[in-house]
Amino acid sequence: MFRKDCPQCGNSSFSAAGSGSTWICPYCGLELIKEPLKNTNGSLVKFNSPDKEEQNAS
Repeated sequence: MFRKDCPQCGNSSFSAAGSGSTWICPYCGLELIKEPLKNTNGSLVKFNSPDKEEQNAS
């Protein structure tokens, strides 16, 4: 489960999908796609980058 906080109304929006082409605040309608993706506890989601060795092996 993921969360984004709306800078306009201050409410949090939750979703099971962390990616997509749109994320609309259910409270005020602001587009949240550019807001940081967070875990439900509020910590930022960090995606692991492929290992440099794996990139060089391709």
